[in-house]
Amino acid sequence: MIARRTLLGGAAAALLARPRRAGAQTAAKLSRVGVLRPAPDDARFQRDFEGFREALREGGYVEGRSVALDYRMRPGPAETIEAMARELVGLPVDVLTAIAPAAVAAAAKTTRTMPIVAVDLETDPLALGLAQSLARPGGNVTGVFLDFPDRPHLRSMFGQAGRHVVRVLRGTPPREIPMERPAQFSLLINQRTAQALGLTILAALLARADEVVQR
Repeated sequence: MIARRTLLGGAAAALLARPRRAGAQTAAKLSRVGVLRPAPDDARFQRDFEGFREALREGGYVEGRSVALDYRMRPGPAETIEAMARELVGLPVDVLTAIAPAAVAAAAKTTRTMPIVAVDLETDPLALGLAQSLARPGGNVTGVFLDFPDRPHLRSMFGQAGRHVVRVLRGTPPREIPMERPAQFSLLINQRTAQALGLTILAALLARADEVVQR
């Protein structure tokens, strides 16, 4: 009887001491994405930035469930932007999304190891040494770079950046993710649609259009 009790007691102790593997597996890792922008938050930005969040959701990353977005957004000199970049790097985040040239410059100066996904309407990444080539950046920076004087469809651009972030979170290093930098843009104006909406297209804009769709 004593031997039986000892055996049962030892088995119970072993079960209690066994790690809770099932419980540990249910706590999935929450990925963190930093968002650096040298401008204040506003409704217009959040409306455009929904394209970024939508791309994350399509990739299986839902904010608040499988991914957390850490924002650092306020205007200021280079020192202020760099301080915000250091905050995000120090958290740390898994990917740093830098929006606008000042944010890209600050992020690149702050870290050479953390993945950076840029959304930049002005910078030439090759001229600034951010990449060896557009097809294979070779460093820790990738993203969407444009050289376009007018405001493009930012929601679409943020969506492209979000897809870059998904690839990084899945394990592809930025050096292997091609940068997006369209070399040519076409301006198409649909006069019929504009008239249906009660809009008047300026003559100067019509003169710049590559194609004008009439009635």
